[in-house]
Amino acid sequence: MNKTINDIMEQYKAGKITVEEANAKLKEAGANFSLDPNKNPGGGWTKEEMEEGFIPAPVETPWWASMHTFTGAVAWQEEIDKYIPEKDMVYNRPKYHGVDVVKGALRYIYAEDGSCKYQPKSMADYDKDHGRA
Repeated sequence: MNKTINDIMEQYKAGKITVEEANAKLKEAGANFSLDPNKNPGGGWTKEEMEEGFIPAPVETPWWASMHTFTGAVAWQEEIDKYIPEKDMVYNRPKYHGVDVVKGALRYIYAEDGSCKYQPKSMADYDKDHGRA
């Protein structure tokens, strides 16, 4: 898949463009497929595809998945980019011990011992970005 098509898919997955916009851009980029979220609303392989012999690739758990505990949370597999923490903000930040830091769409909450939790800066925005508000 070329970079343009990958970029379109990333924009769609992040909620930056609608399915209609994504399909128009994919067609313009010469993709030989289009998106149809109604075909399999839960995502993944359809039952028919599984019966045809498709074997889903294993999903590697990212380093931040265990920290992903927002109230009413979206599963980490479905998280959009702006709510994925920056690793360098979570580890080895002694200057932030005991402080809350807002960066982008996230609030990093540092304990006195330096351990860090993160949460959306605004749950209202988080819910809106995930189509729940």
